[in-house]
Amino acid sequence: MSKQTREVERRVWALLEPVVAVDGYELVEVEYVFEEGRPIVRIYIDKADGGISLDDTTAVTHLVDPVLDVEDPIEHAYTLEVSSPGLDRPLRKPEHFSRFAGEQVRIKTEKKLEGAGNRRNFIGILKGYHDGTVTVDVDGTLFDVPHEAIVRAHVAYQFDEEHVR
Repeated sequence: MSKQTREVERRVWALLEPVVAVDGYELVEVEYVFEEGRPIVRIYIDKADGGISLDDTTAVTHLVDPVLDVEDPIEHAYTLEVSSPGLDRPLRKPEHFSRFAGEQVRIKTEKKLEGAGNRRNFIGILKGYHDGTVTVDVDGTLFDVPHEAIVRAHVAYQFDEEHVR
């Protein structure tokens, strides 16, 4: 992920988090990506009572679109997408890492971590968050990953083989 991409995501996050909070939504993640050459700003939202409907995504789109138009944090045209976190819910805030302790997760760091066997990718059971550190159990080995080193983290939903056809 480039420095420019991270900066766009940071600016959009700072603009939109208080806007969506006013109507009771939580900003879960902001992604700035290029798909098939098209720039996309994708925001993921949630709400305390759980579950995001199509009406919620439409309402939040109407909330944030004018803010992005006025503040203009991106210097070129892009597509705005508003979505629920989904099964592979992004984890970003410290409270996300605490709330989803016990779940299977995928974590990617910006650089290889020396104290973690020079790895960047961690797939395992999230143990939680404490004092700026995310702890993940990868096959019985605990790794402490500095929160600020994490580029992306997601719940890695596990399908129960019994229910997969």
